[in-house]
Amino acid sequence: MKHFRGALTALVAGIVLLAGAAVDASAQRKNDREVRDVVRSLNSKLDDFQSDLSYQLKSGSADPQEVDDVLADLKSLKDGVGSFESNLDARRENREDVTNIIDAATSINSFLDENRQNGRIESDWGEVRTLIGRLSSNYGVTP
Repeated sequence: MKHFRGALTALVAGIVLLAGAAVDASAQRKNDREVRDVVRSLNSKLDDFQSDLSYQLKSGSADPQEVDDVLADLKSLKDGVGSFESNLDARRENREDVTNIIDAATSINSFLDENRQNGRIESDWGEVRTLIGRLSSNYGVTP
């Protein structure tokens, strides 16, 4: 009877370990898929934002130096997302990559706080910020 109970316990423990590994692997795939979806959406939103912002700033009366600076910051943000995506493809992405994205976005955010834009640009930027927040939450980084 002791032998049967020991074998049954070992069998149950094995099943629990396999189930736990399967759940962990499933959660990892979902997380990886979510990160890739966020990066894809972020790239798309950044393109929309860049187009709208560039048009708005160049057709307005903004200081040319400020326009150049914010567009350079936007390029830096897009480069950071591109670098993150490359590292993600190579499975080498880390919190520092996400922090670089947040740092680049912070200067753009400051510019937009000081220089209010039209509703479309504000909306696009809000969506970019939401996507950066979703990305950062996957890596335990607070934007």
